[in-house]
Amino acid sequence: PNPCTDHINLLGTSSGNTVNIYNLSGNEILQTSSDFENTRIDIKNIPAGFYLINYSGKDRRLNLKIFKQ
Repeated sequence: PNPCTDHINLLGTSSGNTVNIYNLSGNEILQTSSDFENTRIDIKNIPAGFYLINYSGKDRRLNLKIFKQ
């Protein structure tokens, strides 16, 4: 995964769907709603490490692994 520092962008999202971020122990760190087409998520306050992102949309599910520097 590509390292990130302050925010992440999810492209192709739909408005009002759920985005969850989990640590590798499975604990939910952040939950937010997606915006229309593109969602920007602020991760400045999350400690450095690996995280799993889960996006659940009406027409699409997305699971990603990121590294926060």
